[in-house]
Amino acid sequence: MSVASFFSSSLSIIGDLTPQGTIGALETNFYLVCPAKSQLEREAEILAKDTPDSSGYVWQNGEYYYAVYGAYENKNDATLVIKQLEKQQTNCELLEIYFNQILIDEDFSVDQRNLLVSTYSMFLTSFRLLSDLAIGQQTAVYSTAYSQEKLDGLIEKLEKNADLFESAFTNNSSYKINETIEYFSDLIETVCMTKPEIQDLKYKSIEILEIYKNLCEDLK
Repeated sequence: MSVASFFSSSLSIIGDLTPQGTIGALETNFYLVCPAKSQLEREAEILAKDTPDSSGYVWQNGEYYYAVYGAYENKNDATLVIKQLEKQQTNCELLEIYFNQILIDEDFSVDQRNLLVSTYSMFLTSFRLLSDLAIGQQTAVYSTAYSQEKLDGLIEKLEKNADLFESAFTNNSSYKINETIEYFSDLIETVCMTKPEIQDLKYKSIEILEIYKNLCEDLK
């Protein structure tokens, strides 16, 4: 069982057919614990680094830039973290982020549907692994070498999935398929650039969430 196993999973990935096409991923929510926000991006970047053990990431939502301590799949987990930070005299706001369902209005073979499911699920698989590694290092359960080994394994899986996807959809030049390929390339690049260090693992895990959210927005 992973160090982060107490974090609940709220995302369901399916490959079912509907009258409108193929569902690649169901809608879901994530929760950001934010110790500060500002209407100025530069100020938010400074604030993001002020909280100990924070990810240092800045997430724009509406008119505000939020300094993000961490991201969680379950609201109860996020609320628990907020209570822990309050004991350290750090007040935080809970920001709920909505992810649209991914629906592609095309008919695919069973193999193509399965590959769509696999591809979209890899975004959240990557987020979960980086989050787990960050917690594991912070609690001295995982070493830097172990984290690097896991990152290398993830990169290998992502690159294999990318090759299979592009091969399976060689003759499909639809907007949604092309966008999926582009965003998946961004995911691979982000994971490849991740250092096996606590702060960078946290930062990159939230960056992956933002890549996935942008994908969901583009494909809605």
